[in-house]
Amino acid sequence: MELGVYGSGSREVLVTEEFVYELYRDVSGNFGVRLYVRDGDARRVIALCEVEAATLVTRYAFESELRVALGNDAEFKRVIESRAVFDESALEGLERIETFALAEGGIEALPYYDGTNTRECLRTWRQGSKFSSWHSGLLFTCVTCGIEYVCQIGTEMDNIYCGASISIPANGGMVGGNQYFRIRNYGDNSEPWCQKFCNLGWEKVYDREIDESLFTAGVCNITQGGDIYWGVKSWNSEVIILEGCDGDEYTYMRDAAMSERFI
Repeated sequence: MELGVYGSGSREVLVTEEFVYELYRDVSGNFGVRLYVRDGDARRVIALCEVEAATLVTRYAFESELRVALGNDAEFKRVIESRAVFDESALEGLERIETFALAEGGIEALPYYDGTNTRECLRTWRQGSKFSSWHSGLLFTCVTCGIEYVCQIGTEMDNIYCGASISIPANGGMVGGNQYFRIRNYGDNSEPWCQKFCNLGWEKVYDREIDESLFTAGVCNITQGGDIYWGVKSWNSEVIILEGCDGDEYTYMRDAAMSERFI
């Protein structure tokens, strides 16, 4: 399989050297994700999560670091235990909407930050995938040329965050807020941020006009169109901290551990 992002109106598939991350909406309106990890020449499923559109009930299962299938759904746990693999024919008929390649040279090839090359550093430092698992959960993140993916699933409080969004590095920081897929489950879902929606097929615009004047020190600016401007709050040659909203900070490190790096 060639590396990249493949999509249609109801499916989006990220393919890297080590992972496949599939987002989907079925004919009944249910939507969810499947995460696969390399196992020999194949990618076997390691996490499943789906939201029932009518009730917004979330069911899920995943493989812990102990190779045990955990979750709240017996059917999904059986799929994990079966070690089902990704069928490459599932890419047929999908449009290839992003292309990237594995980076060579490791961290040594990455630029240092000097206060003027924000766009270059936020692009090159972030592009790649990360994966970790533990006794009660797993976390996969991936940044491609323009999309940020996340798959976090844990049994503690049924803590789930699976999403996809557009983020655009700029001279003054980064523009985000363009999330088009989200499964956020936590406990009884009483928190306002426990939102669940699926807008697959949304037109991704990476080259939108950016108003550099909206990057303001100490302020998170949100436009009428929903773009969020995160400016640089502090930095050194190997760390950039962006100003998030409501007191949040986003830290990016030149030497962050990655499973893969992309160009």
